[in-house]
Amino acid sequence: MFTALLLLPVLSLLIQSPTTTVDKDNTVLDKSCTVKTGQAFIADADGNGVIQIATDGITVDFAGATMRGAPENAAPDTFEGFGVRITGKNVTLQNARIAGFRGGIYATGADGLTLINCDVSGNFAQHLKSTPAAEDGADWLWPHRNDDNEWLKNYGAGICVEDSKNVTIRNCRAGRGQNGLVLDHVSDSKVYDNDFSFLSGWGLAMWRCERNIISRNAIDFCVRGYSHGIYNRGQDSAGILFFEQNHDNLLIENSVTHGGDGFFGFAGREALGEDWKEKETERLRKETGKDKVDDLIKVTPELADKHKKRGNTGNKLIGNDFSYAPAHGIELTFSFDNVISGNRLVGNAICGIWGGYSQGTLICQNEFEANGEAGYGMERGGVNIEHGRDNAVISNTFKKNKVGVHFWWDNDAGLLTLPWAVANGAASEDNYVVSNTFDGDALVLNLRDSKKCYYADNRVTACGKEIDATPGSEPIRTVDTATLMKRCNVEAKAIGETHPVGARKELRGRDKIIITQWGPYDWQAPYLQPILLAGAEHSYRLLGNDALGNVAVSGEGVHVKADKQAKPPQIIVTADRPAAATAYALDVTTKSGLIRQTGVLLATEWKVTSFGWTKDPRKDEEGWRKESEEGEKYVTKALVLPFGGGGPSELSWTSQSVKDAKLPRDHFGTLADTELTVPQGDWQIVTESDDGIRVWLDDKLVIDDWTWHPPKKATADFTLAAEKKIKIRVEHFE
Repeated sequence: MFTALLLLPVLSLLIQSPTTTVDKDNTVLDKSCTVKTGQAFIADADGNGVIQIATDGITVDFAGATMRGAPENAAPDTFEGFGVRITGKNVTLQNARIAGFRGGIYATGADGLTLINCDVSGNFAQHLKSTPAAEDGADWLWPHRNDDNEWLKNYGAGICVEDSKNVTIRNCRAGRGQNGLVLDHVSDSKVYDNDFSFLSGWGLAMWRCERNIISRNAIDFCVRGYSHGIYNRGQDSAGILFFEQNHDNLLIENSVTHGGDGFFGFAGREALGEDWKEKETERLRKETGKDKVDDLIKVTPELADKHKKRGNTGNKLIGNDFSYAPAHGIELTFSFDNVISGNRLVGNAICGIWGGYSQGTLICQNEFEANGEAGYGMERGGVNIEHGRDNAVISNTFKKNKVGVHFWWDNDAGLLTLPWAVANGAASEDNYVVSNTFDGDALVLNLRDSKKCYYADNRVTACGKEIDATPGSEPIRTVDTATLMKRCNVEAKAIGETHPVGARKELRGRDKIIITQWGPYDWQAPYLQPILLAGAEHSYRLLGNDALGNVAVSGEGVHVKADKQAKPPQIIVTADRPAAATAYALDVTTKSGLIRQTGVLLATEWKVTSFGWTKDPRKDEEGWRKESEEGEKYVTKALVLPFGGGGPSELSWTSQSVKDAKLPRDHFGTLADTELTVPQGDWQIVTESDDGIRVWLDDKLVIDDWTWHPPKKATADFTLAAEKKIKIRVEHFE
């Protein structure tokens, strides 16, 4: 026998995709390729994408290349167009860096789309008008319509995918923009291991989506409308937004902290019948010639039947962190048969869970702690459900909430006539609070006109009060606990390799929410945060990872002092010119570059009178001013009065006599006047007020908004040909 040993050479072939240089708008990619970008920026002039991918089954790899749609120094609210427009199926896009567009990646009808390791940070964001001192109502978002792509048109997105199924989005990132990922009519898809954080709108927004898995994503600090200790509105921002009938989605092990709401779920206008009612009202007005036609609007049995169980249904929220929201950790309203299990809900300003009109919700094995500190009226605490039925609060831990569980009914006349309410009912009844632990809550169970609440086998320690129930709402103490406990056997499996829950422990607490003019501060880049910008002393602190370098200030008689050893470093600017207005420019150097801050120091004293009133100042000014004669007088160096939800007696720095006067939280007035020398030039008086404001400059009325109004800014411009001493007088009513 002959045996041969053969050594055969092995030929190794490394096949690379061809490289395509993108250096102009309307670049069509119809083959797999590696992208190289050749311009500083490329504008999408016609709104159909700088890069267009319509061919099925190709892979486009940016290999880390960056494509911008606008210059790096352009304002984010000027960004337009789209970076990559995808309409092909089974397309893979990976390793892209896309910024400076209204939408970074926009895909339609893209079944089988895969996005891997794409960074869409730095796309469109609105310029916010709210300040640390006062909210501006213009900043509120409006998520209620999106069937005509209103979300993308109005607010932009890092990634938008619509009318698609079997999509995979993983290891992608969005920050320094408004919205991270928008899914519109997307089903059977997977979103995992992404980071959509530090955005001014929504981290993940879903519209009419089904059977998707959202797993192990970091979706933190998607927020606007917050100033710690001043106002906590949220302005309908959210970490995760569910609008208009999203069904059977799994949200598991995501970190969704510091969102306006952590999770904001609402059934939608179509689900409630609001669109139908709007059209029916208009029809009846035309037919009858009447403006008021509410009594003529009738919901037929056929119409009601169409609205049965419409809403966000069958969704599971499991093992997530929904903490530190300015509003609610979870808001899930007008919805059915959802599961909220094993989540962390800590330090939310109003509620841990707000579930108005929800039915069949299972709330089990969650952690509720310190919720409701800044609630509104009776709406505050751990679990708050208005007009809800068959909701089960089982085996949760409650600790130091303003109220543990609160069920109630009230007369929401408008909502109760909608097709949804007619079809599904709006009673508060048949709810369960079973086998929970309450420790240190101010009130355990609050029932107002809520029938048949089953309350049993709960452990209560060190709480202020156990039960507060209106007559007829007293809880039922016997229930089949064993059968209810079986409902807590919720099973679901996360996908992904990251573990974002708890990964940002150093940023826990609502005090870590700092809103700049473009959105939430990310605690990375150097940021000169104003602490006080009023009076003769302005103070700042330097946040971020950079050390404080040189500090310089310009302005007549202006001085600067920096404490580099403080953590974080502190900077104080002062003026030595008495009773005068002095402009300054502050320059702060870090390794990342120069930060410039300008301001005006007002070295003056305001003589203030605060008083409660009974005479409506809009109708009886003379009587209102007469009441001020009995008011409390004090002096302040800055006319910055952050009343928030309180009144003059609750200002921490005010005089003892004002505190002792215990002036009312509502129906109070403020009179203030001062004199100061103002240099030659163009100037502007700015007020931010909640309710009536008037300002006189040298006895001339220059600002006059003597109305009830939400937080609002007003301005008055004036020019001085030479330096002059001026008188300023301010009147305000709440």
